[in-house]
Amino acid sequence: MDNNPWQRAQAQLKSAASHIELDPLTLLRLENPDRIVEVSLPMKMDDGSVQSV
Repeated sequence: MDNNPWQRAQAQLKSAASHIELDPLTLLRLENPDRIVEVSLPMKMDDGSVQSV
């Protein structure tokens, strides 16, 4: 499996949907969100440097 978090989440969603017999329109809605929130957190590393993760 690919190491892309988004693709892993999509695969897990499809797998779960097949187990619970999720309505195809509901699955389509979950697969294509209207909004995505991204954040960046500055983290102080052990060596004193700051990196955004």
